[in-house]
Amino acid sequence: MFLFAQMQPQGQAAQSIPAILPVAMIAGLIIRALHKRLDRDDT
Repeated sequence: MFLFAQMQPQGQAAQSIPAILPVAMIAGLIIRALHKRLDRDDT
């Protein structure tokens, strides 16, 4: 996250980081759900 913020101007980083955080959280939840389903199917 720090490297990403340094690569862009602070104005763009301030706008993009809050937009990326919820997407990353949602993606994490989806990945967890998929892993749980795969584990259940394997067993």
